[in-house]
Amino acid sequence: MKALQQPLYTPVFTPIFHLAEPKIVGLDVQVKTGQKFLSDLEIFSVLESSEKKNLLPQISEYLQHWSKMSGEKLYLSWPVSCYVDKKRVGIFLEKLAKFVPLNQVEMMLNMQGINAEEVIDQHTALLEWFQKLGIKRGLSHARPLDFKLNELCEFVDVLKIKKGVIKEMQDDTYLASQCHAVIEKLNTKNIKIVADDLYSKSDVTCAILIGIKYGQGFYLSRSHSIPKPVRTLKKNQGNPYYDRKIDLFPDLAWV
Repeated sequence: MKALQQPLYTPVFTPIFHLAEPKIVGLDVQVKTGQKFLSDLEIFSVLESSEKKNLLPQISEYLQHWSKMSGEKLYLSWPVSCYVDKKRVGIFLEKLAKFVPLNQVEMMLNMQGINAEEVIDQHTALLEWFQKLGIKRGLSHARPLDFKLNELCEFVDVLKIKKGVIKEMQDDTYLASQCHAVIEKLNTKNIKIVADDLYSKSDVTCAILIGIKYGQGFYLSRSHSIPKPVRTLKKNQGNPYYDRKIDLFPDLAWV
């Protein structure tokens, strides 16, 4: 009888780009086995197993490789549930620190679960703890007009805009103008705002027009076969946040 094969855990990276310059600034990391992506709790369980010792070395190797390729100090963006136990996070960070400097880590709390005052208070303390460890504090799945954002933005360094928000702003200019005002205020606080799931050129252009400086998604990560120069925005009647024609990125074949 054949012995059961141990599952293979593979880190999967999504590069985060500066939208005004053709350069990568960070890596969003997820872990999968087969076709399944693991939750943060499942990842912690894997790392707590004495048999699974190669996952963090793999992540460190990729981070070093991409940093060398880009010539930049890259940040590792790691998602974490707002309900995760602080003790387990501490164990994870202790293991991670052996392979990745904590001052190159962004811990991204998922805002979808932050919906009550006591939960906000709890995670304010968690974000402050990250700061004491030298870790960049972040919120993912954020909506610029979410009232909870006003209470938490004083405690974060990174804000990742929820998938679909850019599409909503392309369809609603009033919403786009409101979001633009909020994003400009956050920019003055030096918060790094990242637009998630940028699938097309118009998504990228909309993000730039409302003041977002960073992004990730299919359009940015795919390889461009021919380098393209920056071009002037083509005038467009109607919605100013939709279907603008702009080429921003040179060859990204190494991504």
